[in-house]
Order: sequence, then C-alpha cells, then structure tokens
Amino acid sequence: MSEGTTDTTMFRRIERLERSNRAMKFLALGAIVASVAFNALPAGSVVFPHGPKRLDAESFNLVSPKGVLLASIGQGPNGGYLAFFDAAGKAEMLVGTSATTGDHTIGVATYDGNALMPGSGKARQVWAQNSTTIGNSIYDGNGNVRLSNVTAGDGSNAGSFFYDANQTLRAGIGNGTSGPGAFFEDSTGTARLTQGISADDSTTSFAMFNTGATIPLYDLSAVGDGSATTFEIKDHNNHARADEGFSTVSGEIILLHDVNQNQTFLAPCTGNACP
Repeated sequence: MSEGTTDTTMFRRIERLERSNRAMKFLALGAIVASVAFNALPAGSVVFPHGPKRLDAESFNLVSPKGVLLASIGQGPNGGYLAFFDAAGKAEMLVGTSATTGDHTIGVATYDGNALMPGSGKARQVWAQNSTTIGNSIYDGNGNVRLSNVTAGDGSNAGSFFYDANQTLRAGIGNGTSGPGAFFEDSTGTARLTQGISADDSTTSFAMFNTGATIPLYDLSAVGDGSATTFEIKDHNNHARADEGFSTVSGEIILLHDVNQNQTFLAPCTGNACP
C-alpha cells in the first residue's frame, strides 16, 4: 500500500469525526429560536431603582420599547440558552446547548435572514463541542456545509475540510496520528491526489490516482534523511511503466517498460542488458 493511500485512510478518520460533530449542529436550536420568537412577551413594568439583588425565573425576554424581542434567556431540554435578535425580531445568534438527545452539543450559532445578512433564517456558522469533538462549520445560504474545522476532544486528529455546493467533500488538510498531510477529491468524493509526512518525520509522499482511485498513477516518496528517493508511474492497466530512484545502498536507477511490461530501458546497465 502506498504512503498516499495511508494518508487518505487517516484523513477519512478525521473526516468521520467532522461528520459526527456536524450531525449534532445547532439546527435543533433553530426550533428553540422560532419558539422564543413566537412566544415572546413584553417585559414587566416593575422598576428597580438600583437593580434587583437576585432574580429567579425560568425565562427572561429583553424587548424594545415597541415590544420587539431583542434577546432571550431560557431553557431547553438539555440546559440553558441565550438568543439574540435584530431590531425586527429576526434571529442573529444563539448560545447554549442543543436540543438533540444522546451526546449533547454546546456552542454558538449565527444566522442569516436578519439586519446583518440577508437570507432565510438558516444557521451560517456553528461553533460546537461534545464529548468527542470540538470544531466549527460554515454553511451557505441553502444550509449546506462548505467548510469545517474539527479536532478530537483530546486535541488530536485536527483537520480542515472543504465541500462543494452538493456537500461533496473536495479537499482537506490536517494532522492525524500518522502525520500531517492533505488530499483533494473529484466531484464524486473520490481522492485523486494525496500528500503527507509521516508522524516520525522519516518519509514524505505524494500520489495521484486515476478515476475511481483504484490505481496510483504517480507515486513519489522520499526518506527524510535523503538516503532514498523513488517515484513510479503506472498506466491504466496498473502496470509500472517508469521507475526512478536513488538510495545510498544501491545507487541510482532508471527503469522503463512497454505496454506488455517488457523492459525497454535500464540505467545504469551492464553487458547485454544495455540499450
């Protein structure tokens, strides 16, 4: 298995962490925001000259002189939340816990469809954490994730991931247990180019794949101390057509094969093997 394939596997693990985090984003909190907006009540008329020393309540709404909801402190199924609205009562930001069951998420979500940004009231940024992941995601106006940054709860396996308008993963960069690296994928979400450095700094790699990522068409790797560097080019039949390398043990070599895998060139060469 090539080093590039190893990098791809590592990044897939990171991306799965990101998807786990994104699955518990604050969309459920949107229902809480809507509920607050529809059920807001004007503030009471009691005036405290020096402010109350203590106030116990299940919820609190801040309204404008015209009775427009500007902020709300309340409670959901899994804890408290704080919501902010613009002068027209449109949701702007939400801080608190998600309404999802299971592994609860805490964080912050910002919305469009308000005085700051036009839109239909969708979450555009989410900063969140749960028991396994910490990260943030950015969404387009259709509610599709376009960029996510995530790390495991212990700080390992950190990565940034980029998506197209169809929410297909197209690129990523990060640092996993097998080292840092990057990958680029086609419109089907299949890795076509990977690169990375091993965690112990011993090797670097770069690989390009065919459609479907079944064949590493170009594979380049090098030992960190300079003692060996090799690259291999393959054709559509997964046959090696060109190999070139250098090592302090065996020296340099260039090797070529034709479509039938017959050797056509070898350098350096000796005797009858020379072209």
